[in-house]
Amino acid sequence: MALGAVVVLASAVGGCLPFSRHGFSPGSRVGVAVINQGGIPFANVTNLLKRSGIDAGIEGSIVYSVEVPASQAAEATRLIIADAKLRPYDYFQIPGYVGKLGMPDPASFHVRKFNVDLGNFEVDPAFRADPRLAGMANAAREGLKMMGQKKTQAGAFISGMKLFPMEYANANGGTSVGYYGIVELGYRSKKKSRFEVYAYSWDNGAHYEFSGGSSSD
Repeated sequence: MALGAVVVLASAVGGCLPFSRHGFSPGSRVGVAVINQGGIPFANVTNLLKRSGIDAGIEGSIVYSVEVPASQAAEATRLIIADAKLRPYDYFQIPGYVGKLGMPDPASFHVRKFNVDLGNFEVDPAFRADPRLAGMANAAREGLKMMGQKKTQAGAFISGMKLFPMEYANANGGTSVGYYGIVELGYRSKKKSRFEVYAYSWDNGAHYEFSGGSSSD
């Protein structure tokens, strides 16, 4: 996080979630992988395992353990290892997996510049054309609130985004592409105030999640 005066690590989610964040009793479940924080990794692994009749539970705080019934652990591990070869960015650790896991360096993310008021981004052509951008903006609204910026509509604007497209297993049996990235914000009345909000947007912007942020004055 480049702007480090204030750092918030948190999670706020918009929309009705298509997965369970919590597992079941430890005696009936075993961990088969550790995934990265955030909505797209959660949705991907839950949908992936559900297609094979495996009911995954997710437990954790900064990183999360994927827990499945002990009788299904071998099959779940096989599916997850195969998935990680296609989508390594979703995972933090998988027993038996050989290869690099984790998100790429944010310096490699695609950069888009904007000058759009956060209070009415919905009317901007770019955000109307790509609802995933709208999901990122909605996550930014939630992020500013959680960072103590209550007046999120008064002069706040989006100056840019750094985006990483993430393919994931969707709930309809196919794949979709959402965004993970950084929303760069400022206040028109405070030229030196800058904020970065880390967020996910998926299911065509219907679901979004604030996953952390930082600010500087």
